[in-house]
Amino acid sequence: MISKLFENKLRQNFFRLALLSIITIFVWISFNIYRSINKSQIKFEKKKYLTPLTPDLDLDTMKIIKRRIKTKPEAWETLESELPEVLLIPEETSPSGDVKKEATSSGDL
Repeated sequence: MISKLFENKLRQNFFRLALLSIITIFVWISFNIYRSINKSQIKFEKKKYLTPLTPDLDLDTMKIIKRRIKTKPEAWETLESELPEVLLIPEETSPSGDVKKEATSSGDL
């Protein structure tokens, strides 16, 4: 049988282990909650697009835009296609897509 002294020490050690485990779990959960609250969920690449636009107009930029070369609208119906009207397919193709080897008169392949 287990002596009373050993049983009391075992109970104290088990109590300490349980108490330290509970404290560790509490600290771990608290740290993760703190980190998830303070850490931004938006990545830097997307954060730069979220900066607010200024309502001020930059006159220099407006002048540069006005100086751009303006192109004429193109009539798309008048453009000619560069593709041929008839698509030529070679007659000597194999159904499997492999290249056929022709036998030479000397017999070597």
